[in-house]
Amino acid sequence: MARRFITVGAVTIASMITAAHFHRAEAQAWPTRQMTMVVPFAAGGSSDAIARIVADGLSGQLHQPVIVENIGGAGGMTGTNRVAKAVPDGYQFVLGNVGTHAQNQTLYKTPLYNAAADFAPVTLITDQSLVLVARKDFPANNLQEFIAYARANQAKLRYSSAGVGGSNHLACVLLNSAIGIDVTHIPYRSGGQAMQDLLAGQVDYQCPSLPTAMPQIAGQTVKAFAILSKNRSPSMPNLPSAHEQGLTGFDVPSWYALFLPKGTPDPIVRKLHSAATAAMDMPSTQDDQVQRRSVLRGCNPDGDRSTLLHCEGIVTMLAIKNLDAPLGAQISGIDLSKPVTSSDVRAIEDVWRERLVVVFHGQKLSDPELITFSKNFGELDPPGPNPYGQPFNKQHPELNVISNVVEDGKPIGNLGDGEAVWHADMTYVEVPPKAAMLHSLEVPPPEAGGNTYFANMFAAYETLPADLKKATDGRVAVHDASTNSAGMLRKGYQTATDVRQTVGAHHPLVRTEPITGRKALFLGRRPNAYVVGLDVADSEALLDALWAHATQRRFAMCHEWQVGDLLMWNNLSVLHRRDPFDPKTRRVMHRSQIKGDQRIS
Repeated sequence: MARRFITVGAVTIASMITAAHFHRAEAQAWPTRQMTMVVPFAAGGSSDAIARIVADGLSGQLHQPVIVENIGGAGGMTGTNRVAKAVPDGYQFVLGNVGTHAQNQTLYKTPLYNAAADFAPVTLITDQSLVLVARKDFPANNLQEFIAYARANQAKLRYSSAGVGGSNHLACVLLNSAIGIDVTHIPYRSGGQAMQDLLAGQVDYQCPSLPTAMPQIAGQTVKAFAILSKNRSPSMPNLPSAHEQGLTGFDVPSWYALFLPKGTPDPIVRKLHSAATAAMDMPSTQDDQVQRRSVLRGCNPDGDRSTLLHCEGIVTMLAIKNLDAPLGAQISGIDLSKPVTSSDVRAIEDVWRERLVVVFHGQKLSDPELITFSKNFGELDPPGPNPYGQPFNKQHPELNVISNVVEDGKPIGNLGDGEAVWHADMTYVEVPPKAAMLHSLEVPPPEAGGNTYFANMFAAYETLPADLKKATDGRVAVHDASTNSAGMLRKGYQTATDVRQTVGAHHPLVRTEPITGRKALFLGRRPNAYVVGLDVADSEALLDALWAHATQRRFAMCHEWQVGDLLMWNNLSVLHRRDPFDPKTRRVMHRSQIKGDQRIS
């Protein structure tokens, strides 16, 4: 199971195509009768409370009753699946949340529905914090004391949730994993029941939504240790976040949103969206929410068709799954050919920084779309010189073409079909690119070869033998500019005959990540490298030892390419290489690079 789930930003919107059995007039007249809002959890929890507030507001806006029906089970999937399979006529919709529309999609091998494809997103209703609370006599007074006690007493502790697979269950699972404990889970049918047994001392702690816990926190009938995110909650500004109390980067978002079945006519989606946002702006609704310490969000479209669609889809998820390797994560639930929200950009950056390589499958990008997506992460760095002295992509010279294809006697791209040895890109310049993206347009069949490997240089440095680690202290190496990773001489350069005369930038052998302070080997590429100040023999021996260590399989992942893959990697923290492949097959990929923002130190 993936250890991390992130849900942020804007979901790609499924096509809103009018169902054949619906006439436009009927859609325009909607609603003409009672509607049902399904809450996929038992009564008494935060979902139920929010749903009843929103239902009252919708009834007033649409002049038809909206009833709330609680259908719990399977971590919220039972009720949500009913709406996914419902007639798309606008009379049945679901109050989904981070659990039903993101976490369940990666938690279960065969979820009952496809959250991205089976629904028409309407609007975000609320985002709210989750909070770590414990029984009032729990022997700790802050998060660090909680962690110390839990580690020492984990065998006898029990935590509760509103049901297996729900967002508050997974929040505690992630917390337990982050602090290294294994504690017995006691699931309940609702958040209200779970809270009652916490108050009674039958369980030790839980991770509910802040609105559920707020009355008990205010009444001092439970102890609150942390907001389970990077930032404090405006509803409880005096309670520190887990991030600021030492769990760096710990963030478990929580939100609620309205979803209609896929295929609901567009006029109905728009009308429900407008009614929901108007209902959330009503003073009575806002007052009720303030009492429950939840912040209603919604969104305010400006009338432009494309903007409105993105606003209607403000709810959707990124599903992030760590690969079973020392680095790498797969992100799904996003179409990179469409505009990407700032929240999604931040989430992708977080994964890229933590896991170093990000894999997106099934992306159909034109060159302008690849450029647009790439620019979300910084200014583009043009490709370095190639053996032919001219850009391969003349229409978009900021992109490089990696290919073995020859047309009219001329190669259309770089690197051919041979092996590309371990390297990082363009480290022969003073400020190398910080990231690279590679989009596959044509790939050989799996048996033909061409896999790409990435190695984690943080892990490589942290496991260096003590003598090698000492040998790198303060040392600087020259990174050769004369050849590419396939060993081809670049135009305008001469073959190096003495590594002491190597042309290229000088960088330390060990790089310090500015944000985290972690150290990583920074090796660039092996051919013609030289450690400044050493005899050639000593330089060669040190570099050989470092490279032999850094390129071990235990630090690496392998990517088998499919058409439509887009890989984004941290160029300063990984090495990568490519297997040779059958020259009779075609391999065409387009690559962008993000300009670095500081010298290596």
